Amino acid sequence: MAGRLCSLGAGEQPSRPGLPARPRRLCQSCPLPPTPTAITPRQSIFELVRTVKPSSLHSTADRQTDAHPHRPLKGREGEAAPHPHRRRLYKASSSPVHPTPPPTMASESTDWRILATIARVCAADADLPPGPGGADLSLALAAPPGISVLTVPPRVCPDPLTQDNHPSVLVADPSGLLLLHATQGTSVDGGPVVYCDRFSSRKLVSCRREYVDGYFVCDTRSATVSRLPVPDTQSKNRILDAGNLGFLTQDGGRTYMVAELQPIVGSDKAVLLCYSSETGRWVDKILDYPLREVRPWASHGVVSSNLHQRLWWFDVSWGILTCLPMEENPLLQFVPLPACKKIGYRCNQEDLQRFRCITVSDGAVRFVEIGVPAKPKVIVNRLRKMVLRHGKGHHPWVAMYTLYHDDESDSWLWRIEHEVCFRDVWSHNTYEATGLPKKVPKLACVDPYNPDVVYFFIDRYVFGVDLCCASVHKCARYRLENPPRRFMSSRFVLAF
Repeated sequence: MAGRLCSLGAGEQPSRPGLPARPRRLCQSCPLPPTPTAITPRQSIFELVRTVKPSSLHSTADRQTDAHPHRPLKGREGEAAPHPHRRRLYKASSSPVHPTPPPTMASESTDWRILATIARVCAADADLPPGPGGADLSLALAAPPGISVLTVPPRVCPDPLTQDNHPSVLVADPSGLLLLHATQGTSVDGGPVVYCDRFSSRKLVSCRREYVDGYFVCDTRSATVSRLPVPDTQSKNRILDAGNLGFLTQDGGRTYMVAELQPIVGSDKAVLLCYSSETGRWVDKILDYPLREVRPWASHGVVSSNLHQRLWWFDVSWGILTCLPMEENPLLQFVPLPACKKIGYRCNQEDLQRFRCITVSDGAVRFVEIGVPAKPKVIVNRLRKMVLRHGKGHHPWVAMYTLYHDDESDSWLWRIEHEVCFRDVWSHNTYEATGLPKKVPKLACVDPYNPDVVYFFIDRYVFGVDLCCASVHKCARYRLENPPRRFMSSRFVLAF
């Protein structure tokens, strides 16, 4: 996401360059999301342009429905309803409660989408024919919180789809470029030792890949797909982990760079494998590895700041590695998670991304966690049991932290933005209007323009919560073929 990283003190608020000041809201309306549509050549990613026959796909596009009407907050006139179990990190707004929707603001922009990371494959190449007037992809768009889905033809993904092998969108850039991974047949020599991307990270193990990996840059503006060249076979470096591939763009997506960080466990060096669209070549850069702890790096994903040309590789159990890949000699830095948030590597066998995520919103890196404040080091497999004990003091909370650069110490620091108890969310009239069960949801994503709104999965629904007032922002039903509902987490959606 393009944006400016915060470089403020602990008592200041991040600015929003180019956007009007965003007042604190007490509630927002919930418009009905439009019917999903598709994208066609030479038009914006967020315009209604191309339609692919549902019969040519494995399943029809997602059906989105609105789940609750707009309702004002209850409380004394001119004040928000009190929340005794929620720590207030902002001064309460003195503006009156309005039963009508607030004026349209930049922070409420719908020029963004939630994209499913697992792409669909249409039945035949004829459904998306190549050549003049044809298309190499189709993008069924849905207004948030609906989930948009990418569809590609078999010529892009020729292998059978299984739990261990499926086309995955690794990066979604605001310019309309997507980085896609799809296998290209069986490997003759057995392939390199890599990490398999499976639905459940309990099965994320190091193994010898039996398929040939292919990486594609999808341009949704022109509906074209181009394959990245394979790194030089003379080099010992190959793309080892798709989860460590980052993506930076310049000039609105006219040029781009793909970079994979390859940490070496037990070594003080790491390899940064980079591809530039300007040179058309892969180069490897040797970096000083800042971590001395002998522990594998769990590749949970990469986020970017196109404005500063910076990549952030994150392990939600440990911290963040960051550098400027376009520099000749990048400096790799480690940013630990907020205090008491580091957990043991063995806990990665559980899917931590159901309860933790790191993303970029409003130009700053955000860390979101569902947990129990009284037990900050509780591991995930115990969290499920503890959050059910609502009458014994173990109430689940959602917390958000913002990463900013402190100029005095020349270091990256975390600042807490929100801490909200789910009991306040469940008791709010907007949540009761949805009819959703009062149980702990799973993290989905954060609004890339409004960090106050966090989206969650619960059963077959996606809903957003405004952390400023613990109210439900929007709610919609989703339908995806993969992954199965029990595996849904922030791993399987991208907000861009």
